[in-house]
Amino acid sequence: MFYINSASVGCPVFMSAFDHNADDDCTYLGLVGLVSGVLNSFENNKDDVYLGIYYLPVVLPPNSFSVKDVLDYARMFCSNGVCQDSAFSYLLDRVRSANRAMSSLISAGVLSGIAFAAVLVVDWYDVDQIIRDSEVYVKKLKEIYDEVLGIVSSYIDSLPNLTRNEKIIYVQQCSEDLNYLMATVNATGEKNEIKMYLLNKMGNYCSRYNLYPCPQGEDSEEE
Repeated sequence: MFYINSASVGCPVFMSAFDHNADDDCTYLGLVGLVSGVLNSFENNKDDVYLGIYYLPVVLPPNSFSVKDVLDYARMFCSNGVCQDSAFSYLLDRVRSANRAMSSLISAGVLSGIAFAAVLVVDWYDVDQIIRDSEVYVKKLKEIYDEVLGIVSSYIDSLPNLTRNEKIIYVQQCSEDLNYLMATVNATGEKNEIKMYLLNKMGNYCSRYNLYPCPQGEDSEEE
């Protein structure tokens, strides 16, 4: 027994199939569609508990994910005369504001990975507010980035078997890898935890470039 109300609109509906011939006894799930409304043919209220028979119309997932097509698709999900396209438009406006804020930060010289991680942890209302709220995280992540890249660069510079040009190339590759990794961190985390995470990951990158021994963060574990 479970509760059904207007919040059920938009919920996914899955179909399961048990394969008796499978060795692992797995249940395989597939998405049937999304609930587009709630209809009831019988309802009984007793002691503030509603029991009844409900019909949940289901529509197939969208075939196209352009903004226009998704808005048209959202209009299919209505409850009490209110359709979901307005909610989607509201959400889309916030996403656009976040994208503009990231672009502004990058244009101002912030690394793309840092801009993404910083914007991701703040509320999205308008561009100026997002940039303002993310500044503290941009500063924090830039300090961590510089520290980790400095450790890795010093390590590469200390390798006697590389030429100066090779060292420059490897440092450049590691800086690009580190920028990519910055987008995967939680900007609200502790600075030392983020630093150790990045150093461990950069150690994996150094292994990929056959640079041994590789720098590792404290308490690293072998994968």
